[in-house]
Amino acid sequence: MIEKKEVINDREYTFKKFGFKENIEIRNNSFRMNIETKEQEVLVGTMQALTVLHSLKSGLKDSNGKEVPITKDNFYAHFPMEDFDQAFMIAQELNSLTLTEKNA
Repeated sequence: MIEKKEVINDREYTFKKFGFKENIEIRNNSFRMNIETKEQEVLVGTMQALTVLHSLKSGLKDSNGKEVPITKDNFYAHFPMEDFDQAFMIAQELNSLTLTEKNA
């Protein structure tokens, strides 16, 4: 499993490359059909949050500094907003397909 440790605002996180199941969940929950325009809309916040959630392996802590299990509820309750954008960039980079993987 591919992993990457990163420090964001003095907090250490471990990110991992997620699998097919998580990728499908992100896709299934990040788009909706606009009934009026018949166009698909991207739910950017949901897509970014699920990308970070599924990529996060460790480092999620409660307000007392105690590490908590990485669940959707714990993520939304405890992940620091000020770490979110940088965490998304790390998770996106780690989980993006390389040109070799795309052509395989």
